Amino acid sequence: MRRLAWALFAEGRSDHDFLQPLLRRLLEWACRDATSLVEIAPDPLELHGPAGSAARRRLDRICLAAKDSASAFHLLFIHADGDSDWQEALAKRVEPARQELRRGDRRLGVVAVIPVRETEAWVLADQEALRRCLGVPSRAKAPDPPGLSDVERLTDPKKALRELHFAAVGDRSQRKYPISTYLRRLGEEVSLASLRRLASFQRLQAELSAWLCAQTYLP
Repeated sequence: MRRLAWALFAEGRSDHDFLQPLLRRLLEWACRDATSLVEIAPDPLELHGPAGSAARRRLDRICLAAKDSASAFHLLFIHADGDSDWQEALAKRVEPARQELRRGDRRLGVVAVIPVRETEAWVLADQEALRRCLGVPSRAKAPDPPGLSDVERLTDPKKALRELHFAAVGDRSQRKYPISTYLRRLGEEVSLASLRRLASFQRLQAELSAWLCAQTYLP
């Protein structure tokens, strides 16, 4: 049996809440055909910039956090919102850290997690999971969230999610149970099949599979 420990550097608390369970599920799916049994750590090492590093460059914060715990994980996911330009987000907000960290350990996996605009676009990808988690009983009582063909073209996924949440729970409950309350459960329940229809998620899956093959987790 091989153990696979992993870490996540995400841009915000809500991103961690949604992405942690989602990425664990993706790892479990990706390793279903592994060459030998793989024990995947149920939770990632949650990386943040060290105390007092908020004013440093993003590259420095990622590298400081990762190097402080380098012996504790084999694979690091680095999240960055795409802000409509996936290539620029990769080149400026992930690739410099990947190159720096892999200079110290060529075996270390560094995989980019870049939704086209914001993580909320992925949250919106599975309408049925949204309805279950938000407690929307029927389509008649709330507007449909954006269709799968549209979520990557939304200019403001956060706004779309807020509007759906408001329609589901109302103003008073929205204040008592903000959308952040539901994000971890949504990460557990969002359909991987729905996400695989999105180009940004396909790129994440392809990067992950390539590293697992290079490290002989997969044939």
